Amino acid sequence: MLNSKCIAIVVAVDWDSIENVYRLSESLRGHLHSYELDIQVLVYNAPAEPEKHHLSPSINVFAWVPGYTPIVVNRNRCQQHLKRIMRANGCFGMVLDDDLVWHMKEAELDCILGVLLADQSDMAFLGLDGDPPIPKEYSRACPILDALLHLRKAGELSQGISDRYFADVKLANGEPPPFSHHDYYALKKEKFHARPFSLDLNDFVYKLYRGQATTRTQQSISAVTEVTGRERGGATLVLNPKILSVPNRSISLGGYVSRRSDMVMALSAFREGFRMHCTPPALRHVRSESFDSHDPAKLVSDVLGVALVESMIKKSNFKSEFEARARETITILTETNKMFSLFSKANGLKPDSLSSIDLMRYENQQTIECINHLVSYSSKDLPSMPPFS
Repeated sequence: MLNSKCIAIVVAVDWDSIENVYRLSESLRGHLHSYELDIQVLVYNAPAEPEKHHLSPSINVFAWVPGYTPIVVNRNRCQQHLKRIMRANGCFGMVLDDDLVWHMKEAELDCILGVLLADQSDMAFLGLDGDPPIPKEYSRACPILDALLHLRKAGELSQGISDRYFADVKLANGEPPPFSHHDYYALKKEKFHARPFSLDLNDFVYKLYRGQATTRTQQSISAVTEVTGRERGGATLVLNPKILSVPNRSISLGGYVSRRSDMVMALSAFREGFRMHCTPPALRHVRSESFDSHDPAKLVSDVLGVALVESMIKKSNFKSEFEARARETITILTETNKMFSLFSKANGLKPDSLSSIDLMRYENQQTIECINHLVSYSSKDLPSMPPFS
């Protein structure tokens, strides 16, 4: 029988971001007053003499790891540590990213735990509010077309060039599918679900450059639902420690390590018969602009990770999935740059906004070059089945 008022929580954090864990701890303790919380932390990029540093008594460091280690390695160490604690203490568990704050009321968590236990759930993906720290290029493709369609309808784009571009854009009829602001691959010009645009143009560029929500906001659920097999694990609630034996896995190619190892873990657990659910938002992302600074490696690693997940879901050829996803990503980045060129001619854009547009175009081109390099590398070295790290 689980101790219904005890939760062990594991977090991996860069030493330079240790304040994030203090913030997370404070938010958890500020909302979950009746719960006994045991917050266990893995610190990577650890200082040379950690014993000289005085840490908050609200957390317990279970591992000091020198240097930087891949996310997949840290996740697996956290899972194994949490499994031992849960088995020893009979408590619930959580695996959380460090850049989160808790906001769910205690009574709502009590209710959700009751639903999950009644449904014999093994693990739940806790909903997240806010702007997730994904590659920020993902937040630009659809919103910039939303903006251009608005400007064209208002007669604020020069006819000649814009007409030629919009000749290929076909608006979809009917109710649009659920959107999230980073639904990158929803940019399909032949069947585009436009969203309303009511932002100041300069504010729009400011948010777009930083990867913040603009025309497309995150969708969240209002009740516990069963998983689809495509969920991410930035915040997971664990009810059965056995599921923690399912590892996070990644692949390495050309110096890149794939992201989305949490999705691979979730999909593997789903296929092994574990029962998993999704919950309404319990936490909120707190973005860090330094973390979200442009890094083409992050997007390239994401392309690798998504291709891996898709090949597992479809039981298809991994090499073909990667090459197809790489081509589609290059197409979207190229289209985004074309749209930026059109958008930069809009009236009322300030010099700072024009500079940000030029930077985004440069970032996209830099990422295209990285993807092309990896595709050429993969043509001779990428197997049809993924070589897991």
